[in-house]
Amino acid sequence: MDTGPADGRLIAVIESIYDAASDPLRWPQALKAIADQFGDAGALLMWRRADNSYATIVSPDLVEAQRDYEANGWMMRDTGALRATERGYFFSGHPYATRHLCSEQEIDTDSFFVQFRIRHGLGPFAGVAVSPDAEIGVLLSLQGKVGRRDYSDAELDLLSRIGRHVEKSLRLTIRLIDAELAKFGLGDALARLGIGVFVLDSLGRVVFCNPAGQALLGGDLQIARDRLRIRTGATGAAIDDMIALAARDDHRHVVADPKPILVSSGTTSRLVVYLLPISPQASPAQMLFS
Repeated sequence: MDTGPADGRLIAVIESIYDAASDPLRWPQALKAIADQFGDAGALLMWRRADNSYATIVSPDLVEAQRDYEANGWMMRDTGALRATERGYFFSGHPYATRHLCSEQEIDTDSFFVQFRIRHGLGPFAGVAVSPDAEIGVLLSLQGKVGRRDYSDAELDLLSRIGRHVEKSLRLTIRLIDAELAKFGLGDALARLGIGVFVLDSLGRVVFCNPAGQALLGGDLQIARDRLRIRTGATGAAIDDMIALAARDDHRHVVADPKPILVSSGTTSRLVVYLLPISPQASPAQMLFS
């Protein structure tokens, strides 16, 4: 069956989305293809890290706007993103447009609209959750041009359809990261160590545990919902903070002086934790969700 030009463009968009699964460096071009499908200025992926900060991948035409956004504190004044967070859009799966979050008066007077967005030629926006993981919120956001009408229900339906492909692509990327860890042969080497080793991916999930690590589980050390959990109050919080730093590629405190954290101490044994980053050069997929 022949496909019309519109269907052909959509197929090309979807193909670009899945191309980015194995090579996340292709996401900017995939986002551009998504934006072009709507005739928009650009598109972006935004996610919340474990420490509640945000990270973003943008299409090429949004690079300058994103630099301004990060350098001049617009993140804290982004009315749309703040409202989307408050109203659960990072996880709900329901698409939204500017009209769902902001009044016409706010659009005409709010500094984020009249200063930041207009300066960069941006008008209405739309978004939908595309999280591949239940504990990390990810949004696919369209950035319309100045003068564009707000997004119609039909356009939001199309955005949702595209968003489901983005979510599947991101989920596939995570699976590929897991496969790459296995490919490096870490499993065989770490299995022979007499100390417990837990390998976490950039989402903080446990993707490998050697036999010695398995033997440590129980009591103060647990794996809950694929996350490593330390049940000792302040110590657990300190380790969570270290994991969050490593997940953000902020390895200064971890690499410079890897100090042990004492989890528990008894008459016959004690549990001490070191956190060290591993960044395989052959794994470009690890830049995603850093």
